[in-house]
Amino acid sequence: MSVSGVHNWLCLIIITAVTLVGMTGNGFIFLSDCHDWIRSKAPSGPGLLLMTLSLTRFIFLGIMLGFHCFSFLDINRPKYVGSVISFLWTFFNATTLWITTCLGVFYCVKIVNFSQPFLVKMKLRISSMVPHLLIAVVLVSLISALPFLWIDDHSQSDNAEGVHELRIQTFLFSILYTLGTFPSFVIFLISSGFLIYSLVHHMKRMQNSSVGFRDQRMDVHLKTTKILTSFLILYAATFAAEISMIFSPSPWTTVISNIVVSSYNSGHTVALISMNSKLRGRLSKMFWCFRKQT
Repeated sequence: MSVSGVHNWLCLIIITAVTLVGMTGNGFIFLSDCHDWIRSKAPSGPGLLLMTLSLTRFIFLGIMLGFHCFSFLDINRPKYVGSVISFLWTFFNATTLWITTCLGVFYCVKIVNFSQPFLVKMKLRISSMVPHLLIAVVLVSLISALPFLWIDDHSQSDNAEGVHELRIQTFLFSILYTLGTFPSFVIFLISSGFLIYSLVHHMKRMQNSSVGFRDQRMDVHLKTTKILTSFLILYAATFAAEISMIFSPSPWTTVISNIVVSSYNSGHTVALISMNSKLRGRLSKMFWCFRKQT
């Protein structure tokens, strides 16, 4: 096997392992939240966001895994499959980015103490706004991804002119997609910055008030701050990877960028489970039941 072939298989193994971890975690979150929804008959704001995020991420990671299996295994694809996969990839990726931003804004508004009347009113109403936010997310993501359905229809040609036209269309549609997702990155950056600053400020106050011993709540705040900071770094790396695929559309750039994107989605899912005491408890119970049966 050639060096290129070894690299291709290595990348496929990495992406497969990362996506399977993410799909398993998101499947667990979705089923857990569905169970809560059936019992309560009225999901909470963060519960609805988590359930929708886990479902869209599960589908997105499945699409990514299927795309790389097609690419690396060199399976013959029917006509227009490329445009459909591009549309689904961009739609579900944009949706997950926006829902992640909504989740970050939700926690920021709920946890951070604001004095402005508008933000105080938003703190009281944000739970009821979640369904409307999700509808807006779907519409924005659909507008950003819809042009990708027409790429192959307008550029099915093997000559140099057709290939050039295809590259121009892909570039322009990618710019449109970036314009549709860039606000989510900015909003997530601001909300996460406020939340991290609030947690750090609160830890300093707790540290000044405690003398001679380490408060357990401070450890929880410190862990949360580290996780949120890692969220922010992973989100920024994901957005940078997507930008690199637009301005440097080489095969290796696409592979590395997809590894970064899949790692972010899977890593964020694992962190969400570790931060949520209910999900963490259910996962521990599942492992205990599994060990008891074996």
